[in-house]
Amino acid sequence: MSYTILEFDNFGKKIDELNCILPNSLTFLPENFDEVKSSNEFIYADSITDIKKIFRLKNIQTEFVNNSLPRYRAKRNADWFGPAFFISFSILTENDQLITLALNILSNYITDLFKGSFTAKKAKLEIIVEITKNKEFRKITYEGNPEGLKDLDKVIKSLK
Repeated sequence: MSYTILEFDNFGKKIDELNCILPNSLTFLPENFDEVKSSNEFIYADSITDIKKIFRLKNIQTEFVNNSLPRYRAKRNADWFGPAFFISFSILTENDQLITLALNILSNYITDLFKGSFTAKKAKLEIIVEITKNKEFRKITYEGNPEGLKDLDKVIKSLK
Protein backbone atom coordinates (compact mmCIF):
# COMPACT_ATOMS: atom_id res chain seq x y z
CA MET A 1 0.00 0.00 0.00
CA SER A 2 1.38 3.37 -1.02
CA TYR A 3 -0.26 6.62 -0.04
CA THR A 4 0.57 10.26 0.53
CA ILE A 5 -1.20 12.79 2.71
CA LEU A 6 -1.01 16.48 1.83
CA GLU A 7 -2.60 19.58 3.27
CA PHE A 8 -5.36 20.77 0.99
CA ASP A 9 -6.64 23.82 2.81
CA ASN A 10 -7.53 25.72 -0.38
CA PHE A 11 -10.20 23.05 -1.02
CA GLY A 12 -12.89 24.95 0.91
CA LYS A 13 -12.09 28.16 -0.93
CA LYS A 14 -12.26 26.39 -4.30
CA ILE A 15 -15.63 24.85 -3.38
CA ASP A 16 -16.96 28.34 -2.62
CA GLU A 17 -15.49 29.83 -5.83
CA LEU A 18 -17.21 27.15 -7.91
CA ASN A 19 -20.54 27.50 -6.04
CA CYS A 20 -20.52 23.84 -5.10
CA ILE A 21 -22.09 22.08 -2.16
CA LEU A 22 -20.51 19.69 0.30
CA PRO A 23 -23.19 17.37 1.64
CA ASN A 24 -22.69 15.26 4.73
CA SER A 25 -22.81 12.08 2.68
CA LEU A 26 -19.99 10.44 0.77
CA THR A 27 -19.36 12.80 -2.15
CA PHE A 28 -17.80 12.18 -5.56
CA LEU A 29 -15.35 14.82 -6.74
CA PRO A 30 -14.34 15.51 -10.33
CA GLU A 31 -10.87 14.41 -11.38
CA ASN A 32 -10.09 17.89 -12.70
CA PHE A 33 -11.26 19.77 -9.59
CA ASP A 34 -7.95 21.62 -9.09
CA GLU A 35 -7.81 22.88 -12.68
CA VAL A 36 -11.29 24.16 -13.54
CA LYS A 37 -12.61 27.72 -13.46
CA SER A 38 -16.28 26.67 -13.53
CA SER A 39 -18.21 23.68 -12.23
CA ASN A 40 -19.54 23.22 -15.79
CA GLU A 41 -16.07 21.93 -16.71
CA PHE A 42 -16.11 19.06 -14.20
CA ILE A 43 -15.12 15.64 -15.52
CA TYR A 44 -15.55 12.53 -13.39
CA ALA A 45 -13.87 9.13 -13.60
CA ASP A 46 -16.11 6.72 -15.48
CA SER A 47 -15.68 4.17 -12.68
CA ILE A 48 -18.25 6.21 -10.71
CA THR A 49 -21.13 4.63 -12.61
CA ASP A 50 -20.35 1.16 -11.24
CA ILE A 51 -19.32 2.38 -7.79
CA LYS A 52 -22.51 4.40 -7.39
CA LYS A 53 -24.64 1.32 -8.23
CA ILE A 54 -22.72 -0.90 -5.81
CA PHE A 55 -22.93 1.66 -3.00
CA ARG A 56 -26.67 2.11 -3.63
CA LEU A 57 -27.17 -1.67 -3.28
CA LYS A 58 -25.41 -1.47 0.10
CA ASN A 59 -27.50 1.58 1.16
CA ILE A 60 -24.58 4.00 1.04
CA GLN A 61 -25.78 7.41 -0.04
CA THR A 62 -23.50 9.29 -2.45
CA GLU A 63 -23.64 12.79 -3.92
CA PHE A 64 -21.89 14.97 -6.48
CA VAL A 65 -20.60 18.46 -5.63
CA ASN A 66 -22.98 20.13 -8.09
CA ASN A 67 -26.38 19.43 -9.56
CA SER A 68 -25.49 19.39 -13.25
CA LEU A 69 -25.35 16.14 -15.17
CA PRO A 70 -21.89 14.62 -14.71
CA ARG A 71 -19.55 14.14 -17.65
CA TYR A 72 -17.27 11.10 -17.56
CA ARG A 73 -13.83 10.29 -18.90
CA ALA A 74 -12.79 6.70 -19.56
CA LYS A 75 -9.16 5.79 -18.97
CA ARG A 76 -7.97 2.72 -20.81
CA ASN A 77 -5.28 1.15 -18.72
CA ALA A 78 -4.50 -2.09 -16.95
CA ASP A 79 -4.82 -0.28 -13.62
CA TRP A 80 -8.10 0.86 -12.05
CA PHE A 81 -8.64 4.60 -11.70
CA GLY A 82 -11.22 5.34 -9.08
CA PRO A 83 -13.24 8.43 -8.45
CA ALA A 84 -12.10 11.08 -6.02
CA PHE A 85 -14.13 11.05 -2.81
CA PHE A 86 -14.89 13.71 -0.23
CA ILE A 87 -15.35 12.59 3.38
CA SER A 88 -17.07 15.26 5.44
CA PHE A 89 -16.21 16.20 9.01
CA SER A 90 -19.51 14.72 10.21
CA ILE A 91 -18.76 11.35 8.59
CA LEU A 92 -15.25 11.38 10.07
CA THR A 93 -16.45 12.18 13.60
CA GLU A 94 -19.97 10.73 13.82
CA ASN A 95 -20.19 7.92 11.26
CA ASP A 96 -16.67 6.63 10.71
CA GLN A 97 -17.90 3.04 10.20
CA LEU A 98 -19.17 4.30 6.82
CA ILE A 99 -15.53 4.86 5.82
CA THR A 100 -14.64 1.25 6.64
CA LEU A 101 -17.72 -0.10 4.87
CA ALA A 102 -17.16 1.96 1.70
CA LEU A 103 -13.46 1.04 1.46
CA ASN A 104 -14.20 -2.66 2.01
CA ILE A 105 -16.86 -2.64 -0.71
CA LEU A 106 -14.51 -0.81 -3.05
CA SER A 107 -11.64 -3.22 -2.30
CA ASN A 108 -13.83 -6.28 -2.93
CA TYR A 109 -15.20 -4.82 -6.17
CA ILE A 110 -11.73 -4.06 -7.57
CA THR A 111 -10.36 -7.44 -6.46
CA ASP A 112 -13.19 -9.15 -8.36
CA LEU A 113 -12.54 -6.92 -11.36
CA PHE A 114 -8.88 -7.99 -11.45
CA LYS A 115 -9.58 -11.75 -11.08
CA GLY A 116 -8.04 -13.82 -13.84
CA SER A 117 -5.40 -11.23 -14.61
CA PHE A 118 -1.83 -12.46 -14.93
CA THR A 119 -0.11 -9.17 -14.18
CA ALA A 120 -0.11 -7.14 -10.99
CA LYS A 121 -2.57 -4.30 -11.24
CA LYS A 122 -3.00 -1.24 -9.09
CA ALA A 123 -5.93 0.74 -7.82
CA LYS A 124 -5.53 4.51 -7.83
CA LEU A 125 -7.76 7.06 -6.15
CA GLU A 126 -7.84 10.27 -4.13
CA ILE A 127 -9.74 11.01 -0.95
CA ILE A 128 -10.27 14.50 0.46
CA VAL A 129 -10.96 14.47 4.21
CA GLU A 130 -12.45 17.41 6.10
CA ILE A 131 -10.47 17.55 9.37
CA THR A 132 -12.20 20.57 10.92
CA LYS A 133 -15.57 21.93 9.82
CA ASN A 134 -15.09 24.11 6.70
CA LYS A 135 -11.47 24.92 7.54
CA GLU A 136 -8.90 22.17 7.31
CA PHE A 137 -8.66 19.47 4.64
CA ARG A 138 -6.25 16.66 3.75
CA LYS A 139 -5.79 14.99 0.38
CA ILE A 140 -4.87 11.30 0.44
CA THR A 141 -3.56 9.84 -2.80
CA TYR A 142 -3.61 6.04 -2.88
CA GLU A 143 -1.84 3.73 -5.30
CA GLY A 144 -1.52 0.04 -4.60
CA ASN A 145 -3.23 -3.31 -4.65
CA PRO A 146 -6.98 -3.43 -4.02
CA GLU A 147 -6.58 -5.21 -0.68
CA GLY A 148 -4.62 -2.24 0.66
CA LEU A 149 -7.72 -0.06 0.42
CA LYS A 150 -9.14 -1.87 3.45
CA ASP A 151 -6.25 -0.56 5.56
CA LEU A 152 -6.75 3.01 4.38
CA ASP A 153 -9.60 3.48 6.85
CA LYS A 154 -7.11 3.49 9.74
CA VAL A 155 -5.13 6.23 7.99
CA ILE A 156 -8.26 8.31 7.43
CA LYS A 157 -9.54 7.84 10.99
CA SER A 158 -6.14 8.83 12.40
CA LEU A 159 -6.65 12.30 10.91
CA LYS A 160 -9.37 13.10 13.50
